[in-house]
Amino acid sequence: MIATLRQLIATDPQSAARQAMAALETARAADDDGEIGHLAYVAAQARSQEGRNAEALALIGEAERAFLRGDDRLMATRVQLGRMHVLNELGRHSDALELGGTVERRLAAQGLDDGHRWLLPTVVKNLGVTLGLLGRHQDALDAYDRALAGYRSLGMDDEAPPLLHNAGCELLALGRPDEALRRFRRAAARFAACGEAVAATQSRRDGATAHLQLGRFERALRVLRTASRRFDDLGMDGEVARTTLDIGRALLLLGQLQEAEQALRAAVRDFDRLALPHDRAAALLGLGRVLLRRHRDQDALGVLVMAADLADACDDQPLHALAILESGLAAGADPSLAVGEALAVLGAGSWPVQTAHVHLHGVGPALDAGRLEDARRHLAGAEAAVSSAPRPDLQRRVAHARGLVRLAEGQPAAAVLAIDEAVTDLRTDSLGLTDHLARLRFLDDSADAMNDLVVALLAADRTQDAAEALSHRKAWVLERQLRSSTVVGEPAGAGAQTTSTPRAAVVVSWQAHRGQLRAFVHHGTRTTVHELGPMARIEVVVGQLEAQWVRLRGGGPVVARFADRLADTADHLLSLLRAWIVDPLDLPVGVPLVLSPDGSTSHVPFAALGGRARPLVADHRISVTPATGLTQHWDDRLGLDDAPLMLAPTPDALPGAVDEVQHLADRIPGAEVLIGPAATLEALAHGLRPGRHVHLACHGRFRTDAPFASDVQLADGWTSASTLASLPWTDTTVVLSACAVGRSAALGGERAGMARALLGAGARAVVVAKWDVPDDLTGPLLADAYDAAISGSPVSAALQRAQRAAAATGAHPVGWAAFEVMHR
Repeated sequence: MIATLRQLIATDPQSAARQAMAALETARAADDDGEIGHLAYVAAQARSQEGRNAEALALIGEAERAFLRGDDRLMATRVQLGRMHVLNELGRHSDALELGGTVERRLAAQGLDDGHRWLLPTVVKNLGVTLGLLGRHQDALDAYDRALAGYRSLGMDDEAPPLLHNAGCELLALGRPDEALRRFRRAAARFAACGEAVAATQSRRDGATAHLQLGRFERALRVLRTASRRFDDLGMDGEVARTTLDIGRALLLLGQLQEAEQALRAAVRDFDRLALPHDRAAALLGLGRVLLRRHRDQDALGVLVMAADLADACDDQPLHALAILESGLAAGADPSLAVGEALAVLGAGSWPVQTAHVHLHGVGPALDAGRLEDARRHLAGAEAAVSSAPRPDLQRRVAHARGLVRLAEGQPAAAVLAIDEAVTDLRTDSLGLTDHLARLRFLDDSADAMNDLVVALLAADRTQDAAEALSHRKAWVLERQLRSSTVVGEPAGAGAQTTSTPRAAVVVSWQAHRGQLRAFVHHGTRTTVHELGPMARIEVVVGQLEAQWVRLRGGGPVVARFADRLADTADHLLSLLRAWIVDPLDLPVGVPLVLSPDGSTSHVPFAALGGRARPLVADHRISVTPATGLTQHWDDRLGLDDAPLMLAPTPDALPGAVDEVQHLADRIPGAEVLIGPAATLEALAHGLRPGRHVHLACHGRFRTDAPFASDVQLADGWTSASTLASLPWTDTTVVLSACAVGRSAALGGERAGMARALLGAGARAVVVAKWDVPDDLTGPLLADAYDAAISGSPVSAALQRAQRAAAATGAHPVGWAAFEVMHR
């Protein structure tokens, strides 16, 4: 019966617990110590599997007393190992460690006969589990290696695979994903050789976390999906659901929020059907985070409250605390109240990672509210917690928080040193995504740290250093974005580079940070900083401008009736934006501009700033770069001497695109034209070569939730930015005559989209439209631009000439200002 009950625990712990408790009552009535001990221990294991650990601990105590009464010290020791497990589940890791140490010393002192020597490495293995939970990952790794050596000395090689697996988990926590991946692979191979298909698949699945740490998000996703299919084939519904949860987290990291939401909702449903409340709480927490990222705050709040209630019912303090924290922030409550509630839930339990996480959430809001003492208290709490859990991701976040506090204390030099420590770690460390409290916002953390370093440098009167730090931030975050978005290989020109922008040009780099906007203006060797005021007013005006232009583009009799009024309103908004973000910079008229926007300024139609009476493009030729540190090819010409490649994949859907391509090809001798079925992804890949110019006229779609999944329609289907970026775009100039693919969305504190993907894959310049433009306007505008480019003008100068000509006709910028040049 005992064996049957133990098998039942894995599939139906509730039934196992009921049957064990019924049999235990019978054993108690018979006063049978042996049966009481075994049945109480089985019942405890079932209750622990249900998450009812307080009951499990009481049952373990009863089992231990029964075995001692029956003088069965071996079973009493085995029950003590179960006590260690439950103490760990309750967060009483110190108690578990003390118990394990006592058992190890007793066994080592009294000696064991040959049949029971396996107990000693088993205790060491359990000590490894406890040390890992305490954040002592190196000690845990050493314990697993000691246990492995002990089992091998006894010829118990079948115990090696789980130890290899556990060691892989500790290596992940130590920020050593390459070594972890090797351990997981060895564990999976050993499990498979022993016929343990489930454990082998679990090791492969956990190896996906190592891929995530190495920035191989797509590869991790493939591993997880393969694991899900294998678990499904094995009939392991619970493991399928857990893998679906991991898939949702990976999709969130990839920025594919819609797909992440679908995966996490499926996990929630499955955990509910399987009566796994603890896992369901974890899935609800992940779903809440996705909904927050999708700006569905009310939906997120309801989900996070459910997660908090469920985690509380399961007696999972860390999960409960995190859900309370996130739900409080989602509700718009005072962050200090949410932090305080989360800390109260954690109480005196030994949860260093979670405690540090919650305290770190309290530092920024306390500083924003002017409560310096509260910020110091949270910093001290985080530092104390991290001292017992020295994880790289937590250490750099603490260094960042320390810098913010020093800045508030009026110590800018100390702030620079502290924040620079965090930034250096962020640049060199792996992504560190193993924290199950899920630091799923790594890119945002990195951008915030770099931005705060800029602020600290400015406070220390190191203006030039601040400008260089901002340039490094934009270049480096761009590299992170592209490397994390399935782009194959190293992005060309990645990392902060020395600019070779012509000395006559002015480079303007905006920084949106903590609700304020500033601009760095680089002209020759001189850099100046301009404080431009709150971002909120700019965001409002940009939003109003986009709404006006949607109406203007919509057409129809109502729009025609009020077209003049709509156009005048749009002109007023364009004049406001110019007055706020450009005029204070005192830019010399006629000087070329290289613009590096940030935040909502990324949506600004720079060429049209000032409106019809005074558009910026009338005074300057303009190009845009995602990172001033990548400005190397600003003044390049179109590669028109090498038989440009021109594609119009969907002639039936876009007949104007065919006319556009053929008209341009007539102007450029030797152009290769692919129309209709010939314009496939394979044909595009085959036609690419270094320095060749490419013109693609087709449908385009922009995805706000997953900017690198924005796509264009080729003859063989829709093709995403990340897929296009896997092609060899080295040193090409690309014109994308496609709707809205020039738009971008926030990713890691920066803007991401189609243009960035191509630039990261090696393209030197990309001409894109930021909104939908009809064919009858696109064709003439691009034809004028090509005429200038054929005569030898740089791309930005050619586009300027075409836009100025369109503006001179009195046309509204909604029709001619959509296109802009983006470059490395």
